Amino acid sequence: MYVVLLKSAGDNTTNINDDPYVQVLTKSGFSVNLLETLDFEYNTSNLVEYKNWRNNHSCIIFSSPRAVISYVKAGLTGNENDLCFVVGPSTELQAKKAGFSPKGADSGDAEKLADFILKHYSSKLDKPIFFPSGQVHLDTLPKVLEDAGICLTFFIYETGKKVNTVIAYSSVENTQLHEKLRLNLCEGNPVPDCLVYFSPSGVSLTEKILITEIKPHRPNIKLVAMGRATASRLKELGLTISAVASSPKPESLLAAVQKLK
Repeated sequence: MYVVLLKSAGDNTTNINDDPYVQVLTKSGFSVNLLETLDFEYNTSNLVEYKNWRNNHSCIIFSSPRAVISYVKAGLTGNENDLCFVVGPSTELQAKKAGFSPKGADSGDAEKLADFILKHYSSKLDKPIFFPSGQVHLDTLPKVLEDAGICLTFFIYETGKKVNTVIAYSSVENTQLHEKLRLNLCEGNPVPDCLVYFSPSGVSLTEKILITEIKPHRPNIKLVAMGRATASRLKELGLTISAVASSPKPESLLAAVQKLK
């Protein structure tokens, strides 16, 4: 079974075989390719203004590994005494490297993390929450917390409507994404049995190919989503989703893909 992953590669990944998702699937007998959806540019010149964030925030939340990487590139560090929450094991790993003792990694997604925070730590949130978030992000986590009366200070990577807006990094479409995906769909080349999308942005970047090429001409290709947000984006395009990984872990993806054999 030939599986193509559409995701951004890690900063420490020199080739696709270093990717943990590729490793787990390959070890289980799948043929795997990884198409990078995004390139990242970090701009941390203004982040140093937040070196004293602890003075007026009760905790920090990282919803992606890139948020932690940006934080570290700005010369900021974590402390094991900081109240730090993260989404997913990859973000947890980066947060630990930064010096934090993160909580909530097993929650699975932003909404479940918000529920976890409210259930176990609401009494400790007597100050605003510091929330580094990507330029393209969903408001699920802050909405759940704000609906519960929790105040958040947004720290986002591109000018927008949120408060404390600072550009920490920008993401742009990988220039080779469309070409490489189309090569995988051409006659004479191995056609994927399964496409795995890791983010709503990855779906949006390949929307035209999904609608004009895969849906009408390659209906047998199965679409798998990592998480509910990505699944929702695929559904918005009227596409059929064959599986949704229950959490952002390689093992969860493996379990989802194995059911499609």
